Amino acid sequence: RRAYDQQIRLYGEDNPSTSYIRGYLAFSLMSQRKFADAEPLLRTTMEMGRKHDVAGNSTFNDTMNLGYVLRELQRFEEAEQLYREALAMVDTAFPADRHAVMRATVHTYLGLTLQGQGKNGDAEAMLEQALAALPEADQTRRTRASAWRGLAAIALARGDATTAESASRKNAPPPVSS
Repeated sequence: RRAYDQQIRLYGEDNPSTSYIRGYLAFSLMSQRKFADAEPLLRTTMEMGRKHDVAGNSTFNDTMNLGYVLRELQRFEEAEQLYREALAMVDTAFPADRHAVMRATVHTYLGLTLQGQGKNGDAEAMLEQALAALPEADQTRRTRASAWRGLAAIALARGDATTAESASRKNAPPPVSS
């Protein structure tokens, strides 16, 4: 917060350096689950990015982060809109070799958002599509775990405890070897 306040004093609100620090402050608040506090910071950062960066990597990340915050605040329709906007940015925000993974990442969080709206059929299809496209790699472990958790919740909602347990087991971290 001190760095952010200092950036504003030195460079003003509408400066890329200030926006960069604002984004880190928002991420810090998100990690503390202070989503309502993070939201206005992310909105400002995202809007600045859209003005200066259009559909670059930073704007994509800010859009995804704001979608996450809104989903956590159970403002699912707003989150869905942002995830769909992020999906449209993938081709311009990332090199071609990252497109499939980034689309799968967006599909995961969009699927979880659809689940939050009670659109379990659409959510399940979206999450399964994401899992099919995500490689088994350390970089995708968290996203894969989120998708499996979503599928487990959908299975539980329809009363299918066996499928829910299976999805939950796939979500579990790998055993620690000695």
